[in-house]
Amino acid sequence: MQRPLSETIIRIHTDNLSADIIDSIKKMFPHRNIEITIQPADETEYILSDPRYTQELMERIEEIQYKTKIISIKADELVGEVSRCHNIVSSSSSIESLRDILLRR
Repeated sequence: MQRPLSETIIRIHTDNLSADIIDSIKKMFPHRNIEITIQPADETEYILSDPRYTQELMERIEEIQYKTKIISIKADELVGEVSRCHNIVSSSSSIESLRDILLRR
Protein backbone atom coordinates (compact mmCIF):
# COMPACT_ATOMS: atom_id res chain seq x y z
CA MET A 1 0.00 0.00 0.00
CA GLN A 2 1.44 3.35 -1.03
CA ARG A 3 1.35 6.28 1.39
CA PRO A 4 -0.54 9.37 0.20
CA LEU A 5 1.63 12.31 -0.79
CA SER A 6 1.92 14.97 1.84
CA GLU A 7 3.16 18.48 1.73
CA THR A 8 4.33 20.59 4.63
CA ILE A 9 5.09 24.28 4.58
CA ILE A 10 7.38 25.55 7.31
CA ARG A 11 7.41 29.31 7.81
CA ILE A 12 10.35 30.37 9.91
CA HIS A 13 12.51 33.43 10.35
CA THR A 14 16.11 32.80 9.34
CA ASP A 15 17.27 33.84 12.82
CA ASN A 16 15.43 30.80 14.19
CA LEU A 17 16.94 28.21 11.84
CA SER A 18 18.84 25.48 13.63
CA ALA A 19 19.90 21.87 13.31
CA ASP A 20 16.68 20.98 15.17
CA ILE A 21 14.72 21.96 12.07
CA ILE A 22 16.56 19.35 10.00
CA ASP A 23 15.98 16.73 12.68
CA SER A 24 12.27 17.57 12.69
CA ILE A 25 12.07 17.23 8.91
CA LYS A 26 13.78 13.84 9.11
CA LYS A 27 11.18 12.70 11.66
CA MET A 28 8.31 14.01 9.53
CA PHE A 29 9.56 12.21 6.40
CA PRO A 30 11.61 9.23 7.56
CA HIS A 31 13.72 7.38 4.98
CA ARG A 32 12.26 9.34 2.03
CA ASN A 33 13.52 11.61 -0.70
CA ILE A 34 12.22 15.12 -0.15
CA GLU A 35 12.37 18.41 -1.99
CA ILE A 36 13.17 21.62 -0.14
CA THR A 37 12.32 24.93 -1.77
CA ILE A 38 13.41 28.13 -0.08
CA GLN A 39 11.87 31.48 -0.93
CA PRO A 40 11.00 34.65 0.95
CA ALA A 41 7.64 34.27 2.64
CA ASP A 42 4.73 36.46 1.63
CA GLU A 43 3.75 37.74 5.05
CA THR A 44 0.56 39.30 3.71
CA GLU A 45 -0.65 35.89 2.56
CA TYR A 46 0.12 34.48 6.01
CA ILE A 47 -1.76 37.28 7.78
CA LEU A 48 -4.77 36.97 5.49
CA SER A 49 -4.89 33.19 5.99
CA ASP A 50 -6.15 33.64 9.56
CA PRO A 51 -9.41 35.57 10.08
CA ARG A 52 -8.19 36.92 13.43
CA TYR A 53 -5.06 38.40 11.87
CA THR A 54 -7.06 39.73 8.93
CA GLN A 55 -9.46 41.50 11.30
CA GLU A 56 -6.55 42.98 13.27
CA LEU A 57 -4.92 44.21 10.06
CA MET A 58 -8.15 45.79 8.82
CA GLU A 59 -8.66 47.54 12.18
CA ARG A 60 -5.10 48.93 12.07
CA ILE A 61 -5.59 50.19 8.51
CA GLU A 62 -8.83 51.88 9.54
CA GLU A 63 -7.13 53.50 12.54
CA ILE A 64 -4.51 54.98 10.23
CA GLN A 65 -7.05 56.11 7.62
CA TYR A 66 -9.28 57.84 10.17
CA LYS A 67 -6.39 58.91 12.42
CA THR A 68 -7.77 57.21 15.51
CA LYS A 69 -5.37 55.92 18.16
CA ILE A 70 -2.50 57.87 16.62
CA ILE A 71 0.20 58.83 19.10
CA SER A 72 2.18 61.96 18.41
CA ILE A 73 5.40 62.54 20.31
CA LYS A 74 8.31 64.91 19.83
CA ALA A 75 11.78 63.41 19.35
CA ASP A 76 13.16 64.87 22.60
CA GLU A 77 10.19 63.46 24.53
CA LEU A 78 10.82 60.04 22.99
CA VAL A 79 14.50 60.17 23.96
CA GLY A 80 13.47 61.12 27.50
CA GLU A 81 11.02 58.19 27.72
CA VAL A 82 13.58 55.71 26.40
CA SER A 83 16.14 56.99 28.91
CA ARG A 84 13.61 56.80 31.76
CA CYS A 85 12.65 53.23 30.82
CA HIS A 86 16.31 52.22 30.57
CA ASN A 87 16.95 53.59 34.07
CA ILE A 88 13.93 51.72 35.43
CA VAL A 89 15.01 48.43 33.87
CA SER A 90 18.59 48.90 35.05
CA SER A 91 17.52 49.51 38.63
CA SER A 92 14.51 47.19 38.69
CA SER A 93 14.59 43.52 39.50
CA SER A 94 11.32 42.95 37.70
CA ILE A 95 10.02 43.73 34.25
CA GLU A 96 6.55 43.70 35.80
CA SER A 97 7.36 46.89 37.70
CA LEU A 98 8.37 48.54 34.40
CA ARG A 99 5.06 47.50 32.88
CA ASP A 100 3.18 48.87 35.88
CA ILE A 101 5.02 52.20 35.74
CA LEU A 102 4.38 52.60 32.00
CA LEU A 103 0.70 51.72 32.35
CA ARG A 104 0.24 54.32 35.12
CA ARG A 105 1.57 57.02 32.81
